[in-house]
Amino acid sequence: MRTDNLTDKQLAAIGRIAVNSAKTEMYVDMVLSYVTGLTEDQLKVIQPQAMFGTKLDALSALGKQKLKSKKRQFEFEQIISAIKQSNSHRVTAIHGIWQREDGNTLSAILMGAAPDGKAKAIRKGSKQPIILKADKLDAIADEMQEQPRILMRFFMEVWIKPAARRSVAKARAKSP
Repeated sequence: MRTDNLTDKQLAAIGRIAVNSAKTEMYVDMVLSYVTGLTEDQLKVIQPQAMFGTKLDALSALGKQKLKSKKRQFEFEQIISAIKQSNSHRVTAIHGIWQREDGNTLSAILMGAAPDGKAKAIRKGSKQPIILKADKLDAIADEMQEQPRILMRFFMEVWIKPAARRSVAKARAKSP
């Protein structure tokens, strides 16, 4: 079954994009909470209804301040940059207008759905339209599936494990 210009596989990829994005945002909230020392509820007070992009910008800025090593700052910025790019794809995939790759000319509209899922989503950008081709959806969904793991791996290695080591060393120093 097809819906307008997208195949079932392409529609499933959009669903995976949405699910993976929600998971990544949950992890970003968790990291923001840890890095700021605020609970997620406290963060909602200072950033009510914050969009995902705003949270990523805040996390990027905090990473630059909190991470001492240039190497770690660079690694972290690469992770955040990839998540931002994926978020842009998510916005286009979900909120863009899907049409045939050859456009929405009168003849294309009269011909009906895009052949073999050859479609593109278009949404308004600040300077020019943003276009996402349907044949990229699976790869984007796959990439987005890895992003929460990459973020959490970095978070564990850079913030959690060192804090746990310091805590253990402090406890050992206090014990007789």
